[in-house]
Amino acid sequence: MLDATWGRARKMLKLSPRLQQLPRVVFTAAAPSRYVIKRQPQEGCLATLEAVHETMLALARCGLDHYERPDQLLAVFDRMQQFHLDCARDPARIDQRHPYASPPPAAADITGRFSDRAPAVTSRRRRFIRESG
Repeated sequence: MLDATWGRARKMLKLSPRLQQLPRVVFTAAAPSRYVIKRQPQEGCLATLEAVHETMLALARCGLDHYERPDQLLAVFDRMQQFHLDCARDPARIDQRHPYASPPPAAADITGRFSDRAPAVTSRRRRFIRESG
């Protein structure tokens, strides 16, 4: 299973003759993606954890594997997303991916930078954070 963004996964597959020679498994997802912090490029696309979950379900249905706790993987996925949403809601929190980043500027500093421009369009992620929090 390729674990990358959709664009990078396509590029890895396209540029690697060895990956192209591997057998492929194709399935239709039982449910739409649960990934709320990132938009999928098209309908039917899944995050890597969701794709692993769907693959394990398909293998279990065919009797090729035993998937004892299918809810466990999706619970971890949900907790990961909740952690990211909590971090995004906390303006005082330093970005966890960049431990040496400086703290975010004060709210007054941010509004002052854009006071002479038209209001910025709120991103889909920010709207979700505001609506769900």
